[in-house]
Amino acid sequence: MLETLRHDARRYSALGGWYRNLGFWVVATYRFGTWARGLPRPLGLPFRLVHAAIRLPWAALLHVKLDAERIGPGFCLIHPHCVLTAAGSVIGRD
Repeated sequence: MLETLRHDARRYSALGGWYRNLGFWVVATYRFGTWARGLPRPLGLPFRLVHAAIRLPWAALLHVKLDAERIGPGFCLIHPHCVLTAAGSVIGRD
């Protein structure tokens, strides 16, 4: 997960940096949720609850819902507003 986030962060360097771009944080939330769902049930439950809580503002305020099965490294949301992905979809690298 961390290497994928590093690759994502490099894509935002031309846009003012990863720390200043909401798109990076939306994608980081997705990656955290993917990691949490991969944990065993009893151990992963608190992380899945945290993911649900931090995902809520992106859905409510920005209307962003990333339900893709897999998003490759280097995903860059230039304008993270009104973005929906279909459940089960696969988005490749960069």
